[in-house]
Amino acid sequence: MVKAVVADTTTDGKRTTLSPSLKMMAAERETTIAAIIHEWIQEHLEKESE
Repeated sequence: MVKAVVADTTTDGKRTTLSPSLKMMAAERETTIAAIIHEWIQEHLEKESE
């Protein structure tokens, strides 16, 4: 079982749960988690518009 990592991402105390595998993927690609998510959204939008 993979445990989630909870990281403070804002100054207002809200938290975001990140999967360790997503963090590893970002590190391997030398990019950010946000960039990976953005790429996934763009791919999804492109598929939806076909």
